[in-house]
Amino acid sequence: MNKARAKGTEFESAVTNYLIESGFEHAHRLPLGSPLGDVAGTPMTIEAKNHKEMALGTWVKQAENSSLKTGKRWAVVHKRRGKNVSQAYVTMSLETFAELLKHLT
Repeated sequence: MNKARAKGTEFESAVTNYLIESGFEHAHRLPLGSPLGDVAGTPMTIEAKNHKEMALGTWVKQAENSSLKTGKRWAVVHKRRGKNVSQAYVTMSLETFAELLKHLT
């Protein structure tokens, strides 16, 4: 496994472990190259990205394509340099964000 792929796998595992610790006990990594995203076992299709250069449009498209297969809303979790996994950014559509907000009121 090359260095970049190993970093990606490490971040996917960190995201998965964080979700498990946060109460999503069924969260698990999917096999490399899965068309269903990177992390399963949650209410959303999740793509986890650990790249030096941000390619948000490409990542979102990948998440959207995966969500078509899962039938779930999507989110992209991207690593912040020098930050703990809990400080990663999450990108989603405004539509998904509005749905989440409805459940908080």
